[in-house]
Amino acid sequence: MKKLLERCHSRLVAMGMATCVVASAASAGIDFSSDSDCQSIQALKSRYLYCEFLAQAERLATAEIAGCSETYHRLKAQVFQDDFARIREWYEITVRLRGLDAFSVAAAEQQNGRLSCS
Repeated sequence: MKKLLERCHSRLVAMGMATCVVASAASAGIDFSSDSDCQSIQALKSRYLYCEFLAQAERLATAEIAGCSETYHRLKAQVFQDDFARIREWYEITVRLRGLDAFSVAAAEQQNGRLSCS
């Protein structure tokens, strides 16, 4: 995982965040022409980040576990081609490398309309 983070971090420095995001979206086969698909992906990412925040804060209620698990599996399948490493890499780039918690990132980016579809 550390090598993966180092590799992605060096790519980000070399190419910039936008290039990495676009390349990731293209390799995932995401269609940016559909607003509803984009909104669906944004909603999944936002819910996933919120679930991560609750889990890390040890505030994930038993009743919420199934919904969060379903969100994770749908996001992984629809956006990250069922690849655990890719979803974790996205999470690390989105949250940890920014030095924020998952909820802060989800709230700020959703408010600004910048939770990318990739």
